[in-house]
Amino acid sequence: MPPSRSSSRTSQRPHGLTCISNLELDELDEVDAIHAEGLSNDTTKPPLDPGSATSGFAEFCGSSHTIKNPIQESCGSLLLPPELWLRVFRQVAFTNPESLIPMAKASTKFQGVVEEALYWFPYLSTTRSAECFLATISDHPHRARMVRGLQLGCREDQTDEYISAITSTFPFLARLQTLEITGLGNMCISEKTAADLFRGVRYKLPSLRYIRGLPLYLSPRLMAWLGRVAYLEELHIYAYTDVPKSDARYDLETLAVAGEPDPSILRMLPNLRALSCTSTVLADIPTSGSLTSLCITGATRAVLDHAASLFGEQLLSLRVERRLGRYSGMAYPTNWSIWTKFRRLTFLDVHDSGKREAEIEGQAIKVENLPPSLETLIWGASWAMDCALTDSRPESWRRERLRAFAETVLVRASGVKAVVYRWRWSSGTRKKSYHCVLAGDGRFREALADPAVADEDVWADQR
Repeated sequence: MPPSRSSSRTSQRPHGLTCISNLELDELDEVDAIHAEGLSNDTTKPPLDPGSATSGFAEFCGSSHTIKNPIQESCGSLLLPPELWLRVFRQVAFTNPESLIPMAKASTKFQGVVEEALYWFPYLSTTRSAECFLATISDHPHRARMVRGLQLGCREDQTDEYISAITSTFPFLARLQTLEITGLGNMCISEKTAADLFRGVRYKLPSLRYIRGLPLYLSPRLMAWLGRVAYLEELHIYAYTDVPKSDARYDLETLAVAGEPDPSILRMLPNLRALSCTSTVLADIPTSGSLTSLCITGATRAVLDHAASLFGEQLLSLRVERRLGRYSGMAYPTNWSIWTKFRRLTFLDVHDSGKREAEIEGQAIKVENLPPSLETLIWGASWAMDCALTDSRPESWRRERLRAFAETVLVRASGVKAVVYRWRWSSGTRKKSYHCVLAGDGRFREALADPAVADEDVWADQR
């Protein structure tokens, strides 16, 4: 599974939060200075080797992975594996990285694990933060080796300077696997921006496998570039565009390869496991490749039928943004029998768009239409997400219908373990989701879902 910041996207990150590169320059170097001068409060052990996050982690956890609870020390020790502690610190780094700095200052035992958590997947939101990050990893190569992903995004007026600073970091990041692009465009990443960002990336980022976030707007020549990075395993595509080769504004000649590119993205990227694309892009894909995770926007029954003919026997995860247009009734996803053609599917996320015009009394919930191997179903009903725009039904009526749907699926579809429904109040933009299960006693239970569970990109992490 790729390194992911899905939980960070849904956390309440304050706008303009100081990036970890700034923190490092202002704070972690101060920790290094304290260690060098022998001023650490912990004088019983020598400073850890900052070049080894693993050794720092082992030192923090102890050779037996035992950590004493200061509150309940007399009751024994708390045993936790190092992997769990690392997950805890990474989550803290996502939501409030400043809070980790005092821990690094308090004792040398913490420095290794704090460094690894902060540099595992940094968020660079400005040109200055990218420049600070570049200065840090060039001066401290061991920190560059900790980086497994970058989250990128900046204001439009900074794009050129920002991308220049970002691409300057690439030669130092030999272990980087994921680029998550969240703010280099509106609906998609333009061809010029993609060209500037990815030029020469196959030499600079040999471990890159996952490009996620905003989709790429592909031209034939940018597709030719993709043919050179055949090792990619995840890619998000918005659409194709035909840019004249004589258009000097884009300066893409260095990206082109001899001959015309193969029009099939899956032939160019034989290792691709996760693909997000529009229905128009999917229509041009003639081969199934090695995909196990797929996201389709603007999907209709005909589009899904084509997807089933290509991937029905291999997909494990599917997210569909259904285009319903004007419809009647509840538009339950179980009303479509097309799902039964995806026989290995364990994860299905259906997000609807359209306008509900009429009620249908006694509409059945046909669980027999669900994939036979399904374990998790997520549904975003258009009449629940934008209920203020469709009719005057009260919020309680909608919640009751969604709960009834979730309970019916859990009771009657024996393999389904969880149903998540997305929800938004009609009076504002506050979004939330509810996670529904059957408890051990068989009773229906509902609770607010972990934001990461209902994240719009979670489909790509189901492998």
